[in-house]
Amino acid sequence: MGPAYPFEVKGNSLRHQPSYTSVYEFCLAFTFIPSLSAKPFNRLTVAFERLARDLTKTHLGPGAEGYRTGAPPDEHEHRPPKMKAVIQHLASLAGEWVWKPHHDLPEDPAYKM
Repeated sequence: MGPAYPFEVKGNSLRHQPSYTSVYEFCLAFTFIPSLSAKPFNRLTVAFERLARDLTKTHLGPGAEGYRTGAPPDEHEHRPPKMKAVIQHLASLAGEWVWKPHHDLPEDPAYKM
């Protein structure tokens, strides 16, 4: 990472040099979370997915779009509550996705994300 690395080697130790975006530190903080499935840390997965989506859009350039499909749903993004409807909406946006569960799975799962 060269100069973008937010740590400086000083002798036999590392010293933190805050990064411009704090993205590296944000990702590094995930390694200290005891469980990403338990409250309140389960909301961090949403933040990470949003970050990944937004960085990808930036990398791809003007005109790029992103649509987060992960669980749990994010109250700041309006999307259907059921996964089948999420995939169908994604298909309407991209024209590439088709809802087709494996033959031994229900066509319309009863649970919400």
